[in-house]
Amino acid sequence: GHLEHLMNWPSFLGGGTDAVSNLVTQVVSIFYLPFANKVDAENVLPLIQQIMANYGLVDHIVNALLLLSGDFLELPLGLLYRLVQDEDKIFLHQFATVGG
Repeated sequence: GHLEHLMNWPSFLGGGTDAVSNLVTQVVSIFYLPFANKVDAENVLPLIQQIMANYGLVDHIVNALLLLSGDFLELPLGLLYRLVQDEDKIFLHQFATVGG
């Protein structure tokens, strides 16, 4: 996918391991916002989580983990942990489906 292409792009042109790690960190940080900003947990958060589930966020995070190392694993793993603990178990099911 796109991350693999970015990984293979020369680092002096803005690609490579650092570029992938920074991009994944930024994107995962955005997906963390609904959990960190005290959104309406009864009305808004379930809608956001449904969108995350519909777009296969767990699959994308698991695939991104394969390209990360060291300190860059903490944020995506933390988000996965937060998602799979959801009461609906939809993210847990997705995690198991992708071989997590």
